[in-house]
Amino acid sequence: MKKIKLLKKEGLKLGYSFILVLLFLKIFYYKESLITLLKVDLAIYYLFIFPAFLILLNLMKKIPFLPRLLLSLGLGIGIESILVYYFNILFNIPIFPYYLLFPIIVILVSLIYFIKKGKYN
Repeated sequence: MKKIKLLKKEGLKLGYSFILVLLFLKIFYYKESLITLLKVDLAIYYLFIFPAFLILLNLMKKIPFLPRLLLSLGLGIGIESILVYYFNILFNIPIFPYYLLFPIIVILVSLIYFIKKGKYN
């Protein structure tokens, strides 16, 4: 139960950061429509930040939210790029379905591991 409360709290913080990033995107790209910027923000969070954030939630116990968020962006970009490249080269898997399925697999595995065995203090 304690872990579920922690996940809710971290999810709320991620939601606030999502809105903040959307606000910054709207300020920097003021000529673009809000729907276009929302798609960009959703893609960044879905592909890179959220899966790596859950991995870091499992591995790093006492890192504050903002450094974990920034680390998850770099970790997500690095892991996704390398895995997509090698899966394409080694197994001849096309890139498009991989980018749709990989974040879902990482999110589910990270959540299951965190709820079953994660030791977050």
